[in-house]
Amino acid sequence: MSGLRTAVPPPVRRMLRPGVRAARRGARVARALPRTPRQARSRLEKVLDHVVIPDERHRARLLAAWRLRTRLGALGRQDRLAGQALGLGRRLARRGEVETAIAVYAAGETALRSPDSRLLLTVQRLALELRQGTVPADLWDRARDLLAAADRALGREDLDAAGTRLQEAFNLGFHRTLHFEDIPSPLSTDPDTFLAPFVESSTFRLATRAGDGRRPPAGDPATRPHRLLVTTFMNWNFVGEIIDDYRNTAGVEVRTVDLKEIPDGPWRAQPVDLVKDRLRQATGGGGVDPPPEVREAFDWADTVFVEWGHRALPWVSMLPELRARVVARIHSYEAFTPMPMHTNWAGIDDIVFVSPHIRALCEVTVPEMVAHARIHTIPNRNVLAPYLRPKHPGAEFTLGLLGWNNVTKDPAWALDLLEALREHDERWRLRLVGSNFPTSNLTGAATAYRDALLRRIAALGDAVERPGFSDDVPEALRHVGVMLSSSRREGTHEGLIQGAASGALPVVRNWPYVARWGGARTMFPDEWVVETAGEGAARVLEATRAGAIGERAASLAEWTLGRYDWSVVRPQLDALLLDRTRT
Repeated sequence: MSGLRTAVPPPVRRMLRPGVRAARRGARVARALPRTPRQARSRLEKVLDHVVIPDERHRARLLAAWRLRTRLGALGRQDRLAGQALGLGRRLARRGEVETAIAVYAAGETALRSPDSRLLLTVQRLALELRQGTVPADLWDRARDLLAAADRALGREDLDAAGTRLQEAFNLGFHRTLHFEDIPSPLSTDPDTFLAPFVESSTFRLATRAGDGRRPPAGDPATRPHRLLVTTFMNWNFVGEIIDDYRNTAGVEVRTVDLKEIPDGPWRAQPVDLVKDRLRQATGGGGVDPPPEVREAFDWADTVFVEWGHRALPWVSMLPELRARVVARIHSYEAFTPMPMHTNWAGIDDIVFVSPHIRALCEVTVPEMVAHARIHTIPNRNVLAPYLRPKHPGAEFTLGLLGWNNVTKDPAWALDLLEALREHDERWRLRLVGSNFPTSNLTGAATAYRDALLRRIAALGDAVERPGFSDDVPEALRHVGVMLSSSRREGTHEGLIQGAASGALPVVRNWPYVARWGGARTMFPDEWVVETAGEGAARVLEATRAGAIGERAASLAEWTLGRYDWSVVRPQLDALLLDRTRT
């Protein structure tokens, strides 16, 4: 090449140079062009993600182009239009442009003629609107559409499609925005009205109807240890120390199975699979058939203890020919999910609730449970004696909240009480023990709540203390003279129980989202419970006028230990889990 260059006279080389440069640029462009449809798609996705979606003007043009596409495409292939809408909407949502994604789905819904194709987009749109913290105006109309689609599929004996549609209706009707955020749960407020669209569905009725009863389990021989299998789906928070206790108990052998850890397969404990399996079992199928090594653990057991009434509960209830006695436990969260409803209660012998008011709610919302299982109320495990320790100086003017980083705990109510007390005496402080509010994975309502709360905390300055998470709760409570439960909903509120055991004066809001079912008054004396923050402040001031708050520490601890200490609670649980007579 160098010889050729020297053979060309310099004037000619200068004259040809622009053309050579243009040719080189063209070659580079040609090399950069996609050579396959896959490369072209990848290039387009990068442009969408990094150029179009982040820019407001480009995004507006994209939405306008999409709306035109839906109008023109309404006469074309519906499946292609639905697929494009799903892809574009999900891409926008992943990039945080939720409002635009909602508009993409809405435009697609308008254009699609097929009810089933339209529902694909409806589910996505409603889920995003709920995630934003709003309740869509057409939520229940569309939920009924999903349930009708499930019933049509059931009529065709397409159990997979019926189960998918029913689970989609569950995903919308039991969304966290409706039950765990900034509004009272409609299930707790008016269960008959809330469940009416579901009860009208033949698919729901089939999935929630208990099957045939199991044969009575045989008692384990008294010549060997009692075999206890504890199972859950991933969450061991409240049962880990119970397992340790039973492992250290003579005459008991303990195994555990985490359904999250078993190999993947048709036995998966995923919500939609559980619903499909329940429909199959209800129409004559065999229920859940786990891998041999997992089945062996259940066949080994004399008693199976199912922790949490969530995924593990319906899963275990569908195990065929299970010899062991099955005892399950529901805390609070699960009562606001559909899992207890589509459990096969013929496969559960005993159900334990940790609080009376959650039990009362489930007795109304899960009638098959009442018809088939023996129901008990037994509190959580708490070893409370170590909590009664001398208080630090200043505790007599310190309010405490143990765990405060979500909307359900409603720490804003505690701030209301603090401000009411500080009008009388500025020595009052509020100590928020536990992790801070998360900065991500919140609904729109939870984000707005957090932001408003943090502004109030900042304005109160050193009147609010945030020491962070502590793994030594008895020591952390030595700073607290008044223990608050400001929650909108609780099952038991372990932090309040621990605070009372430490001798702190309890002030318990009558948890409004479960007050209809007895609420806090089913757990604690009436004098502990108040309806408003103002009443809470009055209770504190009355207690201080009657003498130093700490003077009542011993009596408070005595009442709490007599009701909730593990020494009192364990015999009740032993009677269920270790009973050899199977009565």
